[in-house]
Amino acid sequence: AKGGASYINDSLIFEGGSGVHIQAHLNLTGTGTLFYFNIGGAANGFQGGHNGGGNGAKCTNTEMCSSGGGGGSTDVRIYDNSIENRIIVASGGSGASPNHRGIRGGNLNGLTYKCTSCKNSFSQNCIKLGDSQSTSQNQGGPNGKGGDGTGFDHFATSGGGGGYFGGVPPKGPFDCGYQTVADSGSSYVSGAPGYSKNLNISFTNVFTSFYETVGNGFIILTIEFECPQYCSSCSDENTCWECFDGYFLVDNKCVENNTESFSSSYAFTKSDAFSESSRFS
Repeated sequence: AKGGASYINDSLIFEGGSGVHIQAHLNLTGTGTLFYFNIGGAANGFQGGHNGGGNGAKCTNTEMCSSGGGGGSTDVRIYDNSIENRIIVASGGSGASPNHRGIRGGNLNGLTYKCTSCKNSFSQNCIKLGDSQSTSQNQGGPNGKGGDGTGFDHFATSGGGGGYFGGVPPKGPFDCGYQTVADSGSSYVSGAPGYSKNLNISFTNVFTSFYETVGNGFIILTIEFECPQYCSSCSDENTCWECFDGYFLVDNKCVENNTESFSSSYAFTKSDAFSESSRFS
């Protein structure tokens, strides 16, 4: 979800960063598996968004100056709704500071501004983004929570975006405006290239995109096809390649035992009587 905007004297100064959008495929087997969908909330001014957005802050010399909170992450959890059972996480953007816009959500790492030509100007703009070494797959805000901003006399650092690990807020020095913006959160896709696998879940065909969202996160669930009955692996709704235990594959379908169905070429005939020469004593 999107990070919050910054304000001075009730006027919007900079927009927060947008959340990341992740598309992925998951092959499910069996029935009765529980999934929990947690939708990230957009930040509301300096208040961080639902599901991990860190809070922004107010300038200490006046409450009329404030930074934006981070946007919350959107995630899917399996079996129960504990944080350890997340299998896919789309990170939230960081909030804006009164001196610079926020940062869009990250992938393996949260994102941070990477400009190097700071000229002691809080009005200097930076458009160069790069991976944060503080927000990644193994460090950052714990439990997916972005860090909170801090208020100073004439500026305030922004709230970090929610994510697999939450975005870390800046610690200084503060020579330029972009240095006052927190990291966005990191994302997570179980079993995809570059990511660890959780609870034996592996996503495929992962596609990540960025676009300017204006509100809360969302989840779109699309069922492409269902495997035939008793089938654990298939290529379409009519073609099975592997069956659940206790079932057998016959003509790309699963049957209860291996004598239930045969093609006509394997049919057996039964003679009503044996000839005399065929009788056994």
